[in-house]
Order: sequence, then structure tokens, then C-alpha cells
Amino acid sequence: MTPELDNSHNSTEPSAPKKPKSTRGQSVLTYLMVLFVIAFLMLLLAFFMQQRSSENTISTLRESVAAMQTIDALQQQNDQLQKTVDDLQEENARLTEEKAALQEELDTAKQALQAALDGAESGED
Repeated sequence: MTPELDNSHNSTEPSAPKKPKSTRGQSVLTYLMVLFVIAFLMLLLAFFMQQRSSENTISTLRESVAAMQTIDALQQQNDQLQKTVDDLQEENARLTEEKAALQEELDTAKQALQAALDGAESGED
């Protein structure tokens, strides 16, 4: 064998393994890219699922806050109405006492009038 053949044989030998390595390296790179894209898509899917869950939770919390505000408003209205009831009951008790006192005065006045009328009739006889 001549040195030229040896050189050509040596030069083709390193070239031959490089082609499969290049193809193999390219396959590995493509595989890694596919895995990266899939992982990215899964992360994106997880993000949107979490976003939806968060929106549902926020919606539920807003409804709870609205319900609590309604309850608070109703409780304040109930307190005001209870105060009004208490005031009206006090006024009713006062007016009942006043009525009883006026009724007593009326009865006393009727008795005095009747006594005066009886006295006047007795004086006429």
C-alpha cells in the first residue's frame, strides 16, 4: 500500500464516524428540543389551569364578601329597627300612664260635677 492510499484510507475513516455522530447528535438535539417544547406546553397548560382555579376562587370570595356586606347592612337595619321599637315601647308606656292619669282626672271631675249637680238639685227641692 502506498502512503497515498493510507492517507486516503485514514482520511475517510475519521470522516465516516463523523457522519453518524453528526446524525446522531442532530437526533439527540431534535429529541431534546421536542422534550423542551413538550415541557413548555405542559407548564403553559398548568399555568392556565391554575389561572382558572384562581379566578374561580376569587369569584367565590367576591360572592362571600358581597354576602357579608348584605348581612352587615341587614344587621345595621335590624339594630335601627330595634331601637325604634324600644323608643316606641317607651313612648307607649308613657302615653298609657298619661292616659291613666287623665282618666283618673276625668273620673274625679265627673264625680265633682255629679256632686255639684246633686247638690244643686238638693238645693232646689
